[in-house]
Amino acid sequence: MRKKSFTLIEVLISITIFAFVFFAMSSIISYLTQSKEFIKSFYTGSKSKERSVNVLYEDFLKSSSLKIREINKNVSELKIYTYNSLYELPYSFVIWKLNSSGELVREEFIEYDKKVIPFVDNFGKVEIFRVFKKNDSFFVFIRFDKKHIYFFKSIVK
Repeated sequence: MRKKSFTLIEVLISITIFAFVFFAMSSIISYLTQSKEFIKSFYTGSKSKERSVNVLYEDFLKSSSLKIREINKNVSELKIYTYNSLYELPYSFVIWKLNSSGELVREEFIEYDKKVIPFVDNFGKVEIFRVFKKNDSFFVFIRFDKKHIYFFKSIVK
């Protein structure tokens, strides 16, 4: 009885097909990995930006006093007395401003005179940070980049 076996041409064809399938699968896996990293970085960036806007909004809601200083046409500095402490302080003085690198920074102090070391939170690079006041209303506009623009209106009494 004669054994049936594969011919050399059949083996070469199957190896070629396997190579094409392997190449296609590795390309797909590489593309999916890059997509995952892009989405993850975008989502993480968006979340930190949303967090900064939420913290600022909470500062407004729990504030007793606000002062705005215009630095230039795109930048404001905001000083707030607030009960919204990120460090579980009973009452804190908070300054929102852009640092020398153009990053939005929240500095939290125990006292107004800044005799203590501040707690500093950095919320990323910002193109525009403006706060406008009209009567008892405040309008806040933050543009991190062209994709991430946030604004809200708050009434403080």
